[in-house]
Amino acid sequence: GRFTFRHREFLEDGWQATAETSYLSDRNFLESMYRSDYYGDKEQETLLYAKRIWDNQAFSVLGKLRINDFQQQTEELPTVEYHRIGQSFWDHNLTWYSSSQVSRLRERFDKDDPNPGKGGFYSYATTRNEADLPLTLGTFKVVPFAAGTYGYEDRNGWATDLNGRATSREDNAILGETGVRGSTMFWKEDPAVQSRLWDIDGIRHIVMPHVEAAAFEETEAGIKQRDM
Repeated sequence: GRFTFRHREFLEDGWQATAETSYLSDRNFLESMYRSDYYGDKEQETLLYAKRIWDNQAFSVLGKLRINDFQQQTEELPTVEYHRIGQSFWDHNLTWYSSSQVSRLRERFDKDDPNPGKGGFYSYATTRNEADLPLTLGTFKVVPFAAGTYGYEDRNGWATDLNGRATSREDNAILGETGVRGSTMFWKEDPAVQSRLWDIDGIRHIVMPHVEAAAFEETEAGIKQRDM
């Protein structure tokens, strides 16, 4: 058999709370009896999730546990995230983007797996912050940018380079990034195209070319990126 409960509540001040649980009696029940859920439904999981979105910011807390011991899942105990998108500063000359996550995790494996992976608790944290300088040159939008990313993971760390070769394992890593993005827009209108059936009163064809160049610098070989 199975027991499934999912509930979402919209609260004051932009908060949203979600609670889920999904108990399954055995590993074959869902596939045998509810094949559409097995192949098309979201993951069967047990969690509490709260998030708040306001203005250009978002904050969330997720706690997730595994209750079906034949499932391989990563427990989140908890995960906290904060995002800030398109924040103007320096008298509106620069724009700041920030995305951060801190997690305490535990990998849980199938109790009957003859070769289970390495389980146990580990920690993960990352933050990426980018500053943009939006410019307009005629009909072109040009955006020089600089960004920095910090990552921490004390389970496997970063130990493989871009070509799949093993490197010295590191738990901490920093990636610097700088570059420029550019775009423009061309369009042509044709008011002669009309259709009452399709509710069309003229059409416009839009072309938006985009180009980006970026260079990277890293502290560890395990996070090296190719300049583009």
